[in-house]
Amino acid sequence: MTELRDRETNVMELQDRGNCLAETQELFDVRPRFISIEELQVRETIAVFMVLAMLLFVSSVPLPLGIPPESPIPIHIKAPWMFGGIQWLLLRFPVPIAGWIIPAASLGFLLTLPWWARRAGVRWGRFAFMVLALFWSIITLAYALQA
Repeated sequence: MTELRDRETNVMELQDRGNCLAETQELFDVRPRFISIEELQVRETIAVFMVLAMLLFVSSVPLPLGIPPESPIPIHIKAPWMFGGIQWLLLRFPVPIAGWIIPAASLGFLLTLPWWARRAGVRWGRFAFMVLALFWSIITLAYALQA
């Protein structure tokens, strides 16, 4: 008789464990959840507006730039080597051209290079990339060699 009760107790414990296991699996369901296109668009729209709000806030904060007027001697500030080419251009050309137009044109050309390579051919695409890389390498080297 006690043997039968022990078996029944063991069976009931196993059933309880099974229920507990099922509840745990429901609680920690790790199956992939598919997100609809509409939900992704809403998430991206929210993210874009958050970034725009942050940029608007950051751009509205006034920051003191340049050398303070009470500075006795003008200070020559050197940029890190990776921005040396842009600083070399800034020392020789007007700021809008050297700081905005040339880097933006280079970046735009670099981003459209796969399209140009398909249109004109892979050899011309590689040649154009090498010319652009050589241009920025030379002006970075010129910045590094100046006193």
